[in-house]
Order: sequence, then C-alpha cells, then structure tokens
Amino acid sequence: MPVEMKLQHVPASRGATWVRQGFRAFALRPLAFMALLFTYTFASLLLFQLPWLGLVALACPPLLALVFMIATQLALNGRVPTPALFAAPFRVSRAQSFALAKLGVLFLLLSVGVVLLGHWADGGSLVRAMGLMSRQDNPAAQKELAELFVSPQLQFGVLLRFGLIACLMLLFAHASALVHWGAHGTAKSMFFSTVAVWRNKAAFVVYAITGFLVQMAFSMLTSVLFAIAPQVASLVMLVTSVVLATVFCTSLFFTFVDSFEASLTPPAES
Repeated sequence: MPVEMKLQHVPASRGATWVRQGFRAFALRPLAFMALLFTYTFASLLLFQLPWLGLVALACPPLLALVFMIATQLALNGRVPTPALFAAPFRVSRAQSFALAKLGVLFLLLSVGVVLLGHWADGGSLVRAMGLMSRQDNPAAQKELAELFVSPQLQFGVLLRFGLIACLMLLFAHASALVHWGAHGTAKSMFFSTVAVWRNKAAFVVYAITGFLVQMAFSMLTSVLFAIAPQVASLVMLVTSVVLATVFCTSLFFTFVDSFEASLTPPAES
C-alpha cells in the first residue's frame, strides 16, 4: 500500500543533520552499502562496452537513488541490504514499474540534452580540452590547452552544464521514491520532488556545503599523507572516495523522509 506523505518544511540546519545521518547509516552496514555501489558501477561499465546499451546506464541514476533509499531503510531496521535490491523496485505494480522506467528514459533524454546544449554553448571547447589533456608531451598542445582554460566560451559552457545538471537533480531528487512508496505517476512525482527541494532549499544548500566541507577535510588529510607516505595516501584516497560517494547515497533517504514526513523507519535523530 502507498505510504501517506505530506510535504513539510525543515530548518536549514537539517542539511548538516542529513550528512551526519548518512555517515551513521553507512556505519551500520558499510560493506553491504559499498557492494551496492560497486555492483552499479561494474554493471554500468559493462553496459558501456556494448553498442547502444550504454544508454541504459545513463538512464539508471534515479533507480540507484531509490535502491539506496530502500537499502538505508533496511539497514535502519536491522536488516542487511544486498545487490538483489536492484530488482525490488520492479516487483511492485506494473504501473509503478512503468513510471520508474519512464523516469529513467526522461533522465536519459534530459542528460543528453544537457550534453548537447553544453557542446553548442562552448563550440566543442570542452571536448577539445579533454583531448589535449592526453598530450602532455606536446608543448603546442599544452599551450592550446592553457588558452582554452581561460576562454570565456569554455567557462560559460562548463557553468551552463553545472546549472542544467543542478536543475535535473532538482527534478529527480525524490521522484523515484515518490513512485515507489507514494505510487505517484511520473509527472506528479517530478512535480512534488521539485516543490519539496525548492521549499527546503535552505536545508539543501547547507546539505551541499556540509558535504563539500567534509570532502575538503578528507582531501586535506590525504594531502598530508602524500607528503609522509605516498603509497598509503593513494590507498586512503581510493577508500575515502568510495566511502564518501556511498555516504552521499545513504543520506538521500533522510532528505526524502524529512521533506515528505514519510513514516518509513523508526524515529530518527532530531
């Protein structure tokens, strides 16, 4: 049965709480959560090796967000999430499965649109710059790369991409969860996802800033380790990158239940 939900406003400080709750949830089942991320990454890399099937991987971020929300709910209730959860969203009604599939297709189409608009805005400068990065032994190529980096056209293209991606995240932040737990259709879930994020924009800004500061703190630690023990630092950098990416995914559940006052778990930290 659909879970009853009601849009609610949360204070800006809640954004920092979401990050803290993400770490606490991750600590409950760290290996299980990382196994979910590795499964998604491996499957995506495999799909990218096959003609046209790489497009399926580009349509899966809404599914990944939902799977991690379900996994976090299970962990909070003392259960162990497994990669089998990737099939869980499609075990509900046919209408919900179809709505989730449409979300993926829409995400794919809009993502391709972002890429094309960015390419048009910078005249292909970003693609050119990425190609030049592999030619570090060519002085002429490195000179051209330096000129591209200060080009207003390239900078505008990058900013446009980031802005459009932020809009995509706004549209899809909670859409898949609204389909799964609220039994909403594609359009309705995207609408309420956007309204929820906009209504709690201050909390989401704090959430983004807190996440950035945590990442910077780990980066500074890694920089110190590089000066002391480079080999250890490389391993630490790899592990922390995986951990921080996984913690971000686990924290998504808390942004959802707070934004929609959804009773999906025992009472969490206030």
